[in-house]
Amino acid sequence: WLKGLKVRLSQIKASIAQPAIMYTQPVPATMRPDGTAMGARKKPTLLSLFCYAPCAISGYITGDPTAGTCEGPALTALILNLFFCIVGALYAIFVWKPDPSQIKGGHAANRE
Repeated sequence: WLKGLKVRLSQIKASIAQPAIMYTQPVPATMRPDGTAMGARKKPTLLSLFCYAPCAISGYITGDPTAGTCEGPALTALILNLFFCIVGALYAIFVWKPDPSQIKGGHAANRE
């Protein structure tokens, strides 16, 4: 019984020592003739817009959830979240619309 417990504890220690790897579906990247990447950015889900709108908007516009949080429509959502709690989420869901022309980096004409 004690030997079985020691074996189980060693298995638990080994599983804790290994980092957890989360797998996500990769977005296929396509290169233009000039070497720049092109491809579609997915629109933020309603849940991401509701939970933290500035990061969702920034992720769509800049490709990074935190890089553009303090500029443009993400800043508007951030200020509304800070002062009026849920109003920033409502702004992101009902007022802000994903506009491919706002995407920074690459040609917006080739984006979704």
